[in-house]
Amino acid sequence: MTILTQIRKAQTADSLHVIFVHGLGGHSKSTWMNNPNNDSTFWPNWIGEDVECNVWIAGYEAAISEWTSSAMHLADLGDTLFAALQVEEGLGIEKIVLVGHSLGGLIIKSGMTQAKALGNLERMRLLERIAGVVFIGTPHQGASLATLANKLGPLIRPNPQVTNMVSDDAWLKLLNGQFKNLYKNQSFGVRVFFESKGYFFGFRICKIELGKRLLIVDRNSSDPNLDGVIPTAIDHDHVSIAKPASRNDLIHKMLVQFLKSITNKQTDNTQIEHDGSVQIGIEVDYRTKLLKASASLLSWPNTLCDGTWLHRPELDLLEEEFATSSSTHFLLGDPGCGKSSLLVRLAQNKHAENWCVLAIKADRLPPDILNAESLAKHLGLDCGISKVLRKISEHRPVLVLIDQVDALADLVVQHSARLRVLLDLVQEISDVQGVHTVISCRTFEQKHDPALRNLEANIIRLELPEWNIILPILQEKGLQAEAWNNDLQQVLRSPHALDIFLSLLGNATEPDVLKSFLGLLEKQWETIVLSDASGKRKSTIRLIAKLMADREVLGLPLALVEDHHLEIHTLAAAGLLRLDRGPGRVEFRHQTLYEFVRARSFLEESGSLTETVLSRQSSLRIRPQLWHALGYFRSASPEDYGTEIDKLWSSDLRPHLRILR
Repeated sequence: MTILTQIRKAQTADSLHVIFVHGLGGHSKSTWMNNPNNDSTFWPNWIGEDVECNVWIAGYEAAISEWTSSAMHLADLGDTLFAALQVEEGLGIEKIVLVGHSLGGLIIKSGMTQAKALGNLERMRLLERIAGVVFIGTPHQGASLATLANKLGPLIRPNPQVTNMVSDDAWLKLLNGQFKNLYKNQSFGVRVFFESKGYFFGFRICKIELGKRLLIVDRNSSDPNLDGVIPTAIDHDHVSIAKPASRNDLIHKMLVQFLKSITNKQTDNTQIEHDGSVQIGIEVDYRTKLLKASASLLSWPNTLCDGTWLHRPELDLLEEEFATSSSTHFLLGDPGCGKSSLLVRLAQNKHAENWCVLAIKADRLPPDILNAESLAKHLGLDCGISKVLRKISEHRPVLVLIDQVDALADLVVQHSARLRVLLDLVQEISDVQGVHTVISCRTFEQKHDPALRNLEANIIRLELPEWNIILPILQEKGLQAEAWNNDLQQVLRSPHALDIFLSLLGNATEPDVLKSFLGLLEKQWETIVLSDASGKRKSTIRLIAKLMADREVLGLPLALVEDHHLEIHTLAAAGLLRLDRGPGRVEFRHQTLYEFVRARSFLEESGSLTETVLSRQSSLRIRPQLWHALGYFRSASPEDYGTEIDKLWSSDLRPHLRILR
């Protein structure tokens, strides 16, 4: 049985109805309260006040175990929710948005798909009124905790809802397929939020955690794989994600923006007219197209492996710079300093403020991007990008992000088409009011590539976080890091190095051994790759790196390496690789890992570095490969370093490689 309670009535009669549905083990009210003893922390009330809408909460029996109380099957819960909505006179005839936390999201999906399948006229009318669905930590592909509870069945006696939520459950897959079809055919918006922090199981003594954090619903499980819908990471665990501490929390701002966009839907769709391609009078939601085109960057991880977001003062500086009418910025930094993560967080903040966002990962652009037309086609646009951005900027601010242009900066002049296309776009929009552009690049490449060096842009250097920011993170893990030597402190100020270090904590009990970034990479290689006695992980990751080098790309279609399916998923789970399930690609978790694997391969195959360089002097990635390989040789094997240096400098190297000397 579902009980609906209206907790806020809007001033105007035709206002939106927002209905909050709690999750497994939750409560219709306390689920949404940051402090259960303080009514002023009740999140749905904030939503009602900030959006000026009607707000409801739905309650149902949600016990985890039959020892506590019985509960219905997920399909029945969906049906009873929609039955309650159908007979509730207070809902009138206005539009409805459903907000579900965890299991609540699955109940919403179940109710909507059943309403469509049953064909009941009243249910169909109700379904047509649903203008939006918000999923918060919803396990579309199952939850790890539910899987564990199900395995402990005789002891816990889980209710049917728990059984429905186990990982890779066949019923969940069927439900998600039905919902995807419904999304294609019905007119409603979707927003997806997922936790980036594990939920803590254990206890704390003097701020030291004794226990373990478990990520209950990770990014992959939280993603319903809907066209154009990009899940957003929230810096909370599975429980606190539904309990924002203030109105400044990202999830609150983004939900308010989403609800307001539904309220003002007619003005939210930007109509762009142009000659030849699109006929005048046809509404095209270019903002949605741009958001879809931005998926490869916006879905990039932007927290440490334990879900911690490292705040960077450069983020605040960029946002202050946006106070001007238009701006162009270079975000420069060394490898692993967190440039991509900062851009993702910047995009999330601006999207929450109702900006239009276009985010491009330069390293993902295919080789056939030779002009502005091919770039527009790649982004899914049917007219010029600059024209689209100019038109949108008349209605709202626009943020353009171009990440990792250093991936293209290593080309010789005759092969620089992709970089030229991007820089031409930057110049075209540089003086457009309301458009702000941020380009990230490694410091070395920006200094040595003429095209990047001569670009007119405000330079912001991303410095490493101070040690006093890193120290509390380590202390929370029970480490007495305040006494660590300066060398180790300097290494761990790199967000990428810190991320690797945290992932190795279970295996590396003596941090002084890990006294360099290379040492961290070697320890990670030893722990994850060399620990496999079969050698399959090593051969798989080396094959992937070689194929990427041969193709001059930083990602591969999974179909190319499908014979290594098990090893790839194992390496991805360990944090070395990353799977992009949308287009079905595999790539390294960070570019420095790719460079490390290639350098290691060169060292193991004596003489192969010089041979590779001489045979591929005009390739895209040969300069950074040479640079990082020599650095690895110098540290790991000074003898081989000297031999390779002598061979290289006595060979007929082209000027763009000799400059590295």
